[in-house]
Amino acid sequence: MTLTASASGFPGGMQMDGQKASEQTLRPFPSSDNPSTIKDDSVTIYILAAGNKLGLSIWDSKAPAKLQFHGLQYFPPDPNYVIHARWIPYTPPRVETHASILGISNQSTVPGVAEFVLEGKRFRVEPLDRDETSLQFPLADRTNGASTYGGGRYLHTAYPSHGLGHPGTIVLNMNRLYNPPCAFTHSVNCTLAPAQNRLTVAINAGEKKY
Repeated sequence: MTLTASASGFPGGMQMDGQKASEQTLRPFPSSDNPSTIKDDSVTIYILAAGNKLGLSIWDSKAPAKLQFHGLQYFPPDPNYVIHARWIPYTPPRVETHASILGISNQSTVPGVAEFVLEGKRFRVEPLDRDETSLQFPLADRTNGASTYGGGRYLHTAYPSHGLGHPGTIVLNMNRLYNPPCAFTHSVNCTLAPAQNRLTVAINAGEKKY
């Protein structure tokens, strides 16, 4: 994708990667570790790639929602929601396709599953994203749409006790459940919790509905 100017040229204050804007090829996220940044006044724009589709991630430091932000609300911490789950690795890891809130399918490599019992029910939940030190679980539960965001919440955890490729334990601290970006704006794409990550109990822990 190439950034080109209109007949009148680029706006005077517009910058590309911190420099005066000029015609050049844009580097989208996440295919590039250093995505292109377009900035004009309070607005910053990134190019996003999802499969064969492109989108814009637009951040405005002067947006009314940001200027009128009044903080977040949480359930009181509850030690009963600090769950020591059994980690079961997938050998080899599984490549799975998952739905997103904007209807764009995403693929992820799933290294394993966390198994635990809560309120007498057995659950097996999968992380759909990770970095060098943590895993991300999109989770849904019976509070969604009532006291918590209707699209579910996310949970970050440390790696399992013996790494991703070996059986072990993993701590799921539900008190750290947080709202995905789509809880605050309709103009962002979020991965939805897959069927196995939809818990048939109410998790009265973590971040409440905004």
